[in-house]
Amino acid sequence: MLRTDKGGPPHECFSLLSSHEQYVLDATSKLVAFEWASKIIEGETKISVNLLPMTLVNITGIVDDLVSQLNSFSLNSGQVIIEITEEEVISEPKKFSNVIKCLRAAGFGIAIDDFGAGFAGLSLITKFQPDKIKIDRLIIKNINKDGPRQMIVRSVLTLCRSLGIEVVAEGVENIEEWRWLESVGINLFQGYLFSRPNTTSSLSIKWPKLK
Repeated sequence: MLRTDKGGPPHECFSLLSSHEQYVLDATSKLVAFEWASKIIEGETKISVNLLPMTLVNITGIVDDLVSQLNSFSLNSGQVIIEITEEEVISEPKKFSNVIKCLRAAGFGIAIDDFGAGFAGLSLITKFQPDKIKIDRLIIKNINKDGPRQMIVRSVLTLCRSLGIEVVAEGVENIEEWRWLESVGINLFQGYLFSRPNTTSSLSIKWPKLK
């Protein structure tokens, strides 16, 4: 995921750029991600990289470019999950779907990031069947205390199980959230409870202990 020099979020990276410049930066920045990954991943370990949906549409030859970038660091597409963000409207759905097919054919995994927080929602699942969806942290926050959001998560789980899609909970920050999510069958998590972002080659992941 893109960050500014001071650790700011992607929209701060894009704020002063034209739409085309945003897509070019989004695509070319993956070279840095792959270089970093080449230093730390081994065996069947996979990395995830984010891409705006319209980057896939507007950058000609992006699938070949991604494969070439990977090859330059002795990586392969089977080690990478492309996370499609919900941050913008997909204005050319047919072309978008064709690029997704090309990514799959090249061996990439596909995920929907920040599910439930953006423009697409369930409609994005209807356009293609991802391998994973990552439920947005705004839905996950204090999920153990919120009945309506619990119903939403249960419904998403039921849908995804029927389609063979894995579910990841994003933004898990406390044990109570984690325990509730585990109780309904989620076993993939992302959040400060387990690890904080860093740009070093040393990944520190902790598994919380129940008292």
